[in-house]
Amino acid sequence: MHGGISNRERDVIRLLVQNHSSKQISEKLNISSHTVDTHRRNILKKLNISSTGELVGMLKANKNLI
Repeated sequence: MHGGISNRERDVIRLLVQNHSSKQISEKLNISSHTVDTHRRNILKKLNISSTGELVGMLKANKNLI
């Protein structure tokens, strides 16, 4: 995956692809849902895409990215 993505952001991405909500991700990773949303925004910015749906679609089409 893109070199600028942190390990924590990868954790968030993996859970997003499994259709978890920010709240569920925050509980699984033991971080606040606000932090999850921040990670999501950073991921979208780093990958230059506009929505989580686009991110998930891209990842489901290219499993090797995760």
